[in-house]
Amino acid sequence: MQSIVQTIRLDLKDFIKLSPQVKFLLIFQLIILFILSLLIGIIFSPKFKTNVENQAGLPVIEESVEDVQNSLSIVPETQTMLVGSTQTVQITYTGDPATAVDTVIHYIPSVFTVSNMQSGEAYDTILRRKIIDDHIYFSGAQSPFQEGADEINLSDYTVMTFDVTAERPTESARISFSEEDTVVASSGKNILGQANDVTIRVIPRPHDESP
Repeated sequence: MQSIVQTIRLDLKDFIKLSPQVKFLLIFQLIILFILSLLIGIIFSPKFKTNVENQAGLPVIEESVEDVQNSLSIVPETQTMLVGSTQTVQITYTGDPATAVDTVIHYIPSVFTVSNMQSGEAYDTILRRKIIDDHIYFSGAQSPFQEGADEINLSDYTVMTFDVTAERPTESARISFSEEDTVVASSGKNILGQANDVTIRVIPRPHDESP
């Protein structure tokens, strides 16, 4: 125990001897690491809403659609596809400024192949971005030190994009949010008012006609 105390005392003496510039850099780096560790602890969980409650000490308030129109939407280029064709689908957010999004999206693997997930420009900290079985997982947040954060419109932006390729014909194939696992966060609250899904029709390619 004495050796530990002695080591700490020596470290403190060494720290005091450092130049003011070096002290400032060390303290600044420690603050950054501390804030990032808190941010990761809050968001990096399948149950992001529960983590916000526990880590931030604030209740997650489910605000009604009548109170605030904060919405996530699945926006395809077209709602009718040919078998074998590919299009890019956007996940967009509109509403009050939001500093973090955690979402799970369901699709039908027998109808669509999903690939090329890309993050939007709103968030510089990406905790999850993956495809597992019939679900797409994405978690992103804006860190306190994000470059150009003041110029980003957090009220109307693209959260992420992904490509879908149509594999077989169907009259109706739904791509939808898992609402219980989807959160839009601001100041420790879930401010999501509504999540807008999409239905896509896939039609067969016309047979080549011989001249």
